[in-house]
Amino acid sequence: VGAIVTTDPPTQSVRTTRDGYVLRNVPTGEYVVEAEKPGFKSGKANVQVQWSVTTGADVQLERKE
Repeated sequence: VGAIVTTDPPTQSVRTTRDGYVLRNVPTGEYVVEAEKPGFKSGKANVQVQWSVTTGADVQLERKE
């Protein structure tokens, strides 16, 4: 909860909730989804977005030591 999720190439950013996150209307293509939150190492996932298909990506964050 409270992580910022962005895409590269840039499309939009959202803050996570207890239900996760949703990036809407992302153009088709290949992206890296990155999540960042203070006190945690950032996490990334590669995603292939297709037209009219819901795509999921789980991004894991590890607490900084």
